[in-house]
Amino acid sequence: GEETPLVSGTVDACTHDGYRPPRLTHGVTPTRETAQKDEPKGAIRTHPQAEPPVWSRGKMHSSSSGELETQRPVCRICWESTCEVDGSEEFLSPTPCSCRDERSNVHQACLERWILEARSQGRFDAGTICHACGDNYSHPALSLTVLSDEAVREAKISTASGGGEGVDHREPLAIIGGTGYVGRSLALHLLGHPTFRLGAVVGSSATVGKPFSAVFEKKEEALAEHYGADLWKPMDFPAELMSARVCGVDDIIERGECRTALSFIAPEHGEIEDRLAAAGIKVFSISPHARFDPSNPLSVPEANPEVLKDAVDKAACEGFEGDCHSLVKSPNCVTCGVVVALKALDAAFGVEDVSVTTFQSLSGRGDAKYPRDVVMGNVYPLHGTVERTGEYQHGELKRIMPDVKRVSVAAYRVPVQRGHLVDVRVRFGCAEKPTARAVERALSSFDPLRDVPLPSKPRRVIYVKPLDEEETGPRIGTPRPKDDHEYEGGMSVCVGNVVCEDELYDVRFCLVVNNVVRGAWGAALLNAEYWHWLKGRKTAAPGEEPAAPSAAAARIEC
Repeated sequence: GEETPLVSGTVDACTHDGYRPPRLTHGVTPTRETAQKDEPKGAIRTHPQAEPPVWSRGKMHSSSSGELETQRPVCRICWESTCEVDGSEEFLSPTPCSCRDERSNVHQACLERWILEARSQGRFDAGTICHACGDNYSHPALSLTVLSDEAVREAKISTASGGGEGVDHREPLAIIGGTGYVGRSLALHLLGHPTFRLGAVVGSSATVGKPFSAVFEKKEEALAEHYGADLWKPMDFPAELMSARVCGVDDIIERGECRTALSFIAPEHGEIEDRLAAAGIKVFSISPHARFDPSNPLSVPEANPEVLKDAVDKAACEGFEGDCHSLVKSPNCVTCGVVVALKALDAAFGVEDVSVTTFQSLSGRGDAKYPRDVVMGNVYPLHGTVERTGEYQHGELKRIMPDVKRVSVAAYRVPVQRGHLVDVRVRFGCAEKPTARAVERALSSFDPLRDVPLPSKPRRVIYVKPLDEEETGPRIGTPRPKDDHEYEGGMSVCVGNVVCEDELYDVRFCLVVNNVVRGAWGAALLNAEYWHWLKGRKTAAPGEEPAAPSAAAARIEC
């Protein structure tokens, strides 16, 4: 995932003339007719942060002779010419935002109800900012009611004090490179995270200030159009994030709200991470920038948990002054999965030599799309290209597992959307070579963080395809990226084809790692959770254990 640039190209803002409603995750986008049929008259919709789309410029009415008369404009919220709240047929004039044409029509009572409902759910910004044009709502009539100084002041006090159902008290998290493929995926995941929430989406100057939904949708559509619908399935934009807008690095530094950031930028933009760290923001990054700097921990919590423990211990000795100066780094997406399996085998048998051949999916390149003739119906060797994937993996394996004698890596890109397939071959240092069954047990039982309550930690970090086919059905020809990249929501790796009858190696097997989750944002997020958990133990009062997530929230599906 590290090849993804901060932002590729420019993205035009959503035009109001040809407004097209974004895809929503809570089901198929309704038609006007089905929406009215399923929704009781006058009902408050469950997502006030996203106004309902306008499906026509007006309503056709029949005369007494049965002929159609001219269209009558409809309100963009209630979809009626006559207001469902107070029976008024007048629309606010001038329009309370910058929307034009059919989106300029809105009843005052409908918009007031919309704003109040947004506030009652703790979404104050969503109720005061138009999600289509991005302008703050402003109108003399509204300034006497829901936008009066007193009403706005009370809403802000209620939000700050936690009064009001739905107010979000989770720690805000900034996503650096948030408009990229990995950042977009993480933004969706944070909707259900128990301790972190989306605090800021940071993009380049080409996207700063634009609605996140517009940037998100345009990039997803570009990928699907480029690679084809048969291969590429775009992610849907959630209604819950409709009010989010892309911001710049200076914005989050000046606001000071986000004290933790996850970074998915290309290495040429690495100075951004250094600026954030200097500003006192703790950065957890998958970028190759400064990845091999010995002052920056290179961490995969299940493989080398001692690295973050030592870093937190050192920071605690200094009173956590300047603990943000170091960047916590995750390795390459392939290494994030392979090193976990290798650590399990090393603990059981001692690993001496490793050969890794990777078949990496197209999403690892993110929005920086390959020419179709290079990857469609083709295999693209990465050695010697601008992608230093093999070089990164070699150096990372040697750093995380310094006792391994020799490492060989070859990397290829293949026409798969998500999930890297890796062929792994190992020589052991033990005198008695293990059987395939012993290898399976060592992989399946590996759980070095069993006593650490992290929300994103998988129940089983390694899933092994059963050796006995009759138990669960045929396992020949597996694992496969398309079928096996979603174990534990993508946070677990899947191992199969374990063979110990090889003339050159003691064991060979295949592994699938979800390059977007376990290999990218999941790796950075797990490091952030682990760091904060370790820091909480250090800062807790003597005899006091740091607060753990509630039983219901302690485990989430990624």
